[in-house]
Formats: sequence, C-alpha cells, structure tokens
Amino acid sequence: MSDRSDHLSPRIAFIGGGNMAQSLLSGLLASGYPAARLCATDPAEAQRAAVAALGVAALSDNALAVRDAEVVVLAVKPQVMRAVTTTLLPGPGADQDRRPDAERH
Repeated sequence: MSDRSDHLSPRIAFIGGGNMAQSLLSGLLASGYPAARLCATDPAEAQRAAVAALGVAALSDNALAVRDAEVVVLAVKPQVMRAVTTTLLPGPGADQDRRPDAERH
C-alpha cells in the first residue's frame, strides 16, 4: 500500500519503453508510486507489452502521452533523440505553452 496520495504525485510520461524506462518504472512502483500516474510510449509492441506487464499504461503516441504529463522522461537512445523530440513539438498555430498557469501573449 502506498503512502503517496495520487493527487500529490505528478503525472510522469516516459518516452521510450525499453530497458532504461522499465528499470525506472519498476523503481518508482517499488517505492509506492501510483501506477495510475505513470505512462510510457514505445513504437515496438513487445516493449509496450513489457511496460503494460508492470501495470503502467503503454501507448504508441508520444504526443498523447505528454499532453497531460507534468514530467516527461526521455528514455530513448541518443541517435533517435532528434526524431523523437520533433514529434513532441507543437505544430504551426498550436499553443506554444501547455501549462495552465502560463502567461498568454
């Protein structure tokens, strides 16, 4: 049983569901972090299945995963970092700052 309250735990999205992400997720869960506040993405079904086996939401859509996240962990290999981060950038005309308390110009 966790002593953390779900509403006090930030929503964390892991971009990449491989060994690094699975290790970090396992550690968070072992320390009592609520699984409902975690998600991870990966293009490979096998990696998503491994993440789901931990009890964590596994997605294939990076933008969807980060939309409501308060913390984003980039758990991808350096050679794919640019391609992955490009998928997280807002498109033309999109609101550039998604924080609800951000000052709008």
